[in-house]
Amino acid sequence: MKIHFKSILLKTFKVTGITIVSLLALMFLIPYLFPQTITQKIKQWANGSINSQLSFSGTRLSFFKRFPSLTLTLSDFSLQGSAPFQKDTLIAAKEISLAIDISSIFKSKININKIYLSQANINIEVDSSGKANYNVYRAKPKTVSAAADTSSASLGIEQILIEQSHLYYNDRSLPLLINARNFNYKGSGDLSKDLFDLHSHTEIGSIDFYYGNQPYVINKKVNADLVTSINTKSLAFSFQKNDLMINQLPVQFKGRFEFLKDGYDMDFKVSSNQSDLSDIFTAMPAAIAKWGDDTDINGTGNIQLSLTGKYIASKNVRPDLNFSMKVKDGYIASKHTPSPVKNLYINMTAQVPGLNPDNLKFNIDSLHFNIGKDYFNSVLRVKGIKSPEIYAKVNTEIDLDKWGSAFGIKPFKVKGRYALQLLTQGKYTTGLQKRGLRHVDTVITSIPKFSLHSTFKDGYFKYAKLPQAIDYISFDIDANCPDNNIKHAKLQINDINITALSNYIKGHFSLNNTSGIFINTAADIKFNLGDIKNIYPVDSLDLRGIINATVQTKGKYLPAHNVYPVTKADINLENGYIQTKYYPHPVKDIQVSASIINNTTSLKGLKVNIKPVSLNFEGKPFILKANLKNFDDLEYRISSQGTMDIGKIYKVFAIKGYNVKGLITTNFSLKGKQSDATAGRYDQLNNKGSMQVKNLVLTSDLFPKPFLIKTGIFSFNQDKMKFDSFTANYGRSVIVLNGDLSNAIDYAVKPNSTLQGVFNLSSSSIIADDFMAFADSAPSSGQKSSGKSSGVILVPTNLNLTFTADVKNVKYNGLDINDVKGQMIINNGQLSLKQAGF
Repeated sequence: MKIHFKSILLKTFKVTGITIVSLLALMFLIPYLFPQTITQKIKQWANGSINSQLSFSGTRLSFFKRFPSLTLTLSDFSLQGSAPFQKDTLIAAKEISLAIDISSIFKSKININKIYLSQANINIEVDSSGKANYNVYRAKPKTVSAAADTSSASLGIEQILIEQSHLYYNDRSLPLLINARNFNYKGSGDLSKDLFDLHSHTEIGSIDFYYGNQPYVINKKVNADLVTSINTKSLAFSFQKNDLMINQLPVQFKGRFEFLKDGYDMDFKVSSNQSDLSDIFTAMPAAIAKWGDDTDINGTGNIQLSLTGKYIASKNVRPDLNFSMKVKDGYIASKHTPSPVKNLYINMTAQVPGLNPDNLKFNIDSLHFNIGKDYFNSVLRVKGIKSPEIYAKVNTEIDLDKWGSAFGIKPFKVKGRYALQLLTQGKYTTGLQKRGLRHVDTVITSIPKFSLHSTFKDGYFKYAKLPQAIDYISFDIDANCPDNNIKHAKLQINDINITALSNYIKGHFSLNNTSGIFINTAADIKFNLGDIKNIYPVDSLDLRGIINATVQTKGKYLPAHNVYPVTKADINLENGYIQTKYYPHPVKDIQVSASIINNTTSLKGLKVNIKPVSLNFEGKPFILKANLKNFDDLEYRISSQGTMDIGKIYKVFAIKGYNVKGLITTNFSLKGKQSDATAGRYDQLNNKGSMQVKNLVLTSDLFPKPFLIKTGIFSFNQDKMKFDSFTANYGRSVIVLNGDLSNAIDYAVKPNSTLQGVFNLSSSSIIADDFMAFADSAPSSGQKSSGKSSGVILVPTNLNLTFTADVKNVKYNGLDINDVKGQMIINNGQLSLKQAGF
């Protein structure tokens, strides 16, 4: 019996040993017996199934690369994308391994059941019309039966493994961008079936998530276990069980995603229930998350996010976005603060139907916290963005030093006692208001009614990176508007006191708009502009000079009724200097000394004395002096001397939306009285000198195009301003003028006064159509122009001008008129033509 058992045991060991040795031998021999066969079949399959360029530097077949699977490893693998991205790489990897079903190597078709990518760059692109670069797999025609399929390999993928890779997904049709670094993925399921469950585990060292070019997640770690049901026929994905960890925040994710013919259908729900508040901060954007590193944070938070609906760009159909966040029993304390934030409570919701900002419904039902005995309470509701309906209620009294310490604010230091009571409700709307003939301004047509009271006492503010602080700040603000009309708003700011080093701003300001504008202002200002860079961060701006100003004004401002406030103001700037990054040279030696006095409530008592304004720019000095009295009957004394390149000065400030250029050289003095000029008492006037302009651009509301004055010399003689060698370009026309204007002073200061003049006008060509204020727009593409232009040439009513014309050619409404000579008279808004040639 013992011998029989021993014999059986020996036979068993022998068979087992032979089997193991045979298997080991096969594992060593198969890669050498079939390498070319397997490689050729894989290449044959790739050529027949992949419709983009695929390349690799070498192959290796082994059981031990991904034991126990037989794997074909392709080195330096590269796969180009599908059209329209065929020139861009879809996948590039140091190695890609294909696990092969060992039983299939003895058959005519190799079955690939696993794919492994290592150190890969995966670049997925979708253009704005929805065309993607991943459509590289050439599906078999429906008419080909399984029996007729002669391909050398097939995909029966059961597992995908991606290690230490970089995934970049950019879908411009949404637009959505995901950038995942140190991407590790393991997914398993029978991908060969039409409907299967994909079980996957994902670890991402750092991920960025952008939607609509706005960052939502930046540089976050992700650890996720996902179960996804996939229907390959309908391209529908159902996310059944998905547990994510974003940094330290646990998140649950469920939903579905389906490709449509012209877009997507989605239903995503993301939630994090009863999470620790400190964990929520780790998932916040980097700037906030970093702040939480030095802060003690406690409490619970609940976050819900959903994105539901269809996205069809061609039909402007977009899904609905909903977000809610609740925080209870919040506690926030910097490690260095004696007074933490306690009782933090937030209840916030946001809804964006159709991802349309104008449909926004934003609601903070409550935001509350305490710092010691201080408190903050607020309610905020906003509906819409373009014309929002707003309800806000804020009530707070707080020590800003404790607030800054509790929240760990590092970029700046703020102190002081701040209080705010605000209640506002209503709609904010704007409209278009025509200014002149072609200019349209955006004006406020409705505001929420509101009442506001705010005080700031014993204030202090300092940027951490700058050497000096604003040492003292105080103000007391009262403002209200009883209805939605901004003209009924009242504003009063008392006890304004701002001190920094030896600089200060003190005073008060009030504006009452209920029965005409009533102004009551007093200000005392002393400031060394060179100190600004030590107090406030400025972007490549060098300011210098000493400003001293005192302003007092009180009374109604009703210009239509010739009612003005009583005013006394003195403004002085010594040794001013401005240097910006937009132009290499500064405006320097700026001197301003001006006083404005009005002891009456009309223009009769107004006196303006500018004594002087001077500056130096690029070695060219410019001086302007002016003494103006009694604007009802203007008595003036004005002089100017110097050269100013206003185009280059514009570059110093680089104000967007404006195009200013031209050179002005002045050397004139004007002295007289408005009534003497209008009455013809020219012996009482002393107007003399000249002004020269070059390449000056002027615009007028009367004409659709700007005038370019190439050269022009204006000389002053009593009430006349003479034009000498005045050459201007307007559109395609070139005009030369010689002559003079009279009654210029009266015309400048009286709105309805008439400007008179006599000129000689010559031109080689005038395109009259360019002067028309309401000319037809240019024809659209594919249409032929008729050569005619409809419109009118507008003439002001307060001009009395005579032009003796000599024009070689006039183009008007498709007509060519040659050798035009005669007189053109403009009088009271009427234009008449006399003498032959017209």
